[in-house]
Amino acid sequence: MPESSPRPLPAGAPPFRRIVAVHAHPDDETITMGGTCAAIVATGGQVTVVTCTRGERGEVMPGVGAPGLEGDPDALGAFREGEIAGAMQALGVTDQRFLGDAPGGPIRRFTDSGMAWAPGPGRRAIAPPDMPETAWCHAPLDEALPYLVQVLREVQPDAILTYEPGGGYGHPDHVRAHDVTVAAARELGLLDKLWYNVIPESDYAWSVRVAHETAPKDWQRTPLDAPRPARVIDDAEFAARGGITIDVSATRTARLEALSRHATQARVQEGVELDLFAMTDLVAQPLLPREYYVPAVPAVPAGPAAPAAGGDAASSAAAAGGDAASPAPAASESKPAKPQQISTRRGAWITGLLSGLLLAVVGVAIHRWVLPVNSGDAVHYLPVGLALVFVLGVSLPLYIVTLTQRLQTGLIALVTWLVFAVILGGPTVGGGTLVSGYAVNPTTGAQDFSGVLYYLLSLVAQVCVLLFFWVRRLRGIIRDSARRGAVT
Repeated sequence: MPESSPRPLPAGAPPFRRIVAVHAHPDDETITMGGTCAAIVATGGQVTVVTCTRGERGEVMPGVGAPGLEGDPDALGAFREGEIAGAMQALGVTDQRFLGDAPGGPIRRFTDSGMAWAPGPGRRAIAPPDMPETAWCHAPLDEALPYLVQVLREVQPDAILTYEPGGGYGHPDHVRAHDVTVAAARELGLLDKLWYNVIPESDYAWSVRVAHETAPKDWQRTPLDAPRPARVIDDAEFAARGGITIDVSATRTARLEALSRHATQARVQEGVELDLFAMTDLVAQPLLPREYYVPAVPAVPAGPAAPAAGGDAASSAAAAGGDAASPAPAASESKPAKPQQISTRRGAWITGLLSGLLLAVVGVAIHRWVLPVNSGDAVHYLPVGLALVFVLGVSLPLYIVTLTQRLQTGLIALVTWLVFAVILGGPTVGGGTLVSGYAVNPTTGAQDFSGVLYYLLSLVAQVCVLLFFWVRRLRGIIRDSARRGAVT
């Protein structure tokens, strides 16, 4: 395939330019690596999404689609074809294929196996007892393999992305997608281009805590001490295996829109701190601003390959099969990137207090600054100090709420500013800000109302920023409610 002319990679961009992402059902691609796909497309790269089934046996969100859609595999499969087409459009992906759909060749349709939850704590999927004969998880390797090999030969990717050996959370179709992808990569000598999607333990634990605090009341919470899903990997192992972290925060809008297109499967909740989604069981799950991958073949072989998170050693050994010495693609980072945000409650409080104090001190100090401008015989004074106060009143709260991902930080800053501005500007301290409307500005010689304007401008600026974030959150709630009642 001819090489396109990709734009230069910006800092923090995915280290891949042409990928094949292999998934079991429509929606899996958006949930696990939608940000990566959108980021690659945005930088001029190429993304091919291979979906092994049409999700024919999935459950359906109440109120979505025609009555009887759930339980009608043909109808649901066709409906979900439309959903993934909409999701691909939102992500900017123009090449999505169902495994077995080969132009000019035979068409083999692989069927969603369905799933059941394993008894006991945690969320581990297992094969259901009523699988059809054409179930994907039992598809013979020699039947599925040629179709994926054909795609890989055509696309010639520099990276192949799929689930780790445990299938994310044990789903039998995810595990089968992993197995077929490994076999295809091995047959073509591309094991050094194979990457597994994972989540480091620290980020997973943080996201579960945030979901507990911010999920809608009618959503369920994952117990904080529940067993970890298969895709969760120890931070030290992530670093040792040459894992990479891709910042996908810039693709947030595209990912939320793409996931909302899978309306039969997911509800989306926009959040200031963390976006969430829930499947038909209404268990809150995070949509992290970072996506993580580890190479199937360790970057620096040191004995037997370590099993992937939650996977079995046999599967990992198979992934490294005769090419264990092949170098993996250069990792963009030698250890997982630390989130560029303050996620602890204590850190958010401290940030809010210091920011409010800074606003008060600087505002009281500079609000009377004026710039004299000669205009003929008259001298006009431009209120430079008030302009700077307003800019600071907007930019600082905007920055700290974005940094901490907590609306409370902005509220703390507002209260702190109000208290210290009154103290520092009061007559008892010598500032006289509160009564400056009845004073004379020593520079202009005119009656000075800058103190009153300082309080009004600072208050309006900060309240507007807080309202902006609050409205964004409210809009997410309204949009989610609308989707619940939508009939497509």
